[in-house]
Amino acid sequence: MSARILIVDHDAYHGSSIEGLLREANYAAVAVTSVDDALLVLGPEPFAVALMSLELPSNGALALLRALRQLTPSTRCVMLTQKASVRMAVTVIKRGAVEYLARPLRPRRILTLLHSLCATERNTEINIPLGASMDHIEREVLRQTLLSTGGNKAAAARALGISRRCLYNKLASMYDESA
Repeated sequence: MSARILIVDHDAYHGSSIEGLLREANYAAVAVTSVDDALLVLGPEPFAVALMSLELPSNGALALLRALRQLTPSTRCVMLTQKASVRMAVTVIKRGAVEYLARPLRPRRILTLLHSLCATERNTEINIPLGASMDHIEREVLRQTLLSTGGNKAAAARALGISRRCLYNKLASMYDESA
């Protein structure tokens, strides 16, 4: 079954355009135009990813981000904006978004990002032999996470819940040990 993607965009045209693109790429996409509609379409099976416009009225995107983090913590939230700023990017990432994209959106960028996010969702099982050392387990988790993010260290650090600096330090110590 294809991954479920929720699109919440105040502009119905933009939302339906993204929905069409994702359906052509075999995603189960649902586009809505308000926070209330988004909450109504949530069901027992969570969405893998939610693409949300920051231009929703009354800070609706931030409220929806908070609600999704509580109701469906496995849903990865991507914020879309027409007015990109570093301050807002930092704010939404700190509040739980995994990505912040400025418009105009490139179809290839959206599809690549969704493929990466959905692959991370699928590849959650890691086979560790019984009796493996903690160092071996940590190396395997780092390796699998980097594979699932296509080598994107920032995305891997977010997926692991650690800072990029911490990830770089762990990778550096792994390479020092193997040399």
